[in-house]
Amino acid sequence: MNKFRLFLRPVIFVCLVVTACSSVGLPAPTAPNTPEPTLTLSYPTSNFSPLSTIDPYNSSSAWDVLYETPINSVQGLNSEEILIFLISKWLEEKKQASIPGEKLKEFIVDSELHLLEWEADSGFILVATAKFHIVPEKKINNNWASMLLQIPEEGDIWWHLAETFGLEKNEENYILRNTNGWGT
Repeated sequence: MNKFRLFLRPVIFVCLVVTACSSVGLPAPTAPNTPEPTLTLSYPTSNFSPLSTIDPYNSSSAWDVLYETPINSVQGLNSEEILIFLISKWLEEKKQASIPGEKLKEFIVDSELHLLEWEADSGFILVATAKFHIVPEKKINNNWASMLLQIPEEGDIWWHLAETFGLEKNEENYILRNTNGWGT
């Protein structure tokens, strides 16, 4: 009701002003004669690739690289084990992070993955959701809250998270990519 009243006040005021002016023979107030504003956009034409040409469902390059490792460092592991290895390495780096909202005290990665469907031409060998558990350095204003699988119970220092990752391979490296939002 209060919002409706706030809306009506300026409308009633304008009506009163217009009515008062016309009753005494004065012209009603009008907006000054100003040209319409225009917006001009410019962008470099060389080496320009608009975001609209990136199709995240057909190109792994649209997703953030989280960690890379040489192919020979994971010989003998299958693709699921490689994905878990790369997630662990990525989280290990976060123990040394310089940004307080990213820094971890501890982490554990579950060995079970939830495999998702992906197209062969997506560039990914594997796309899966992984569960992992962290102890963040900072509990408030951190970057991990968006991945919460469940809200920690009172007194529980561990945060239980889940994220979707893609595994990619080029000539030299296996690459871990964040594919947050995959399939939505």
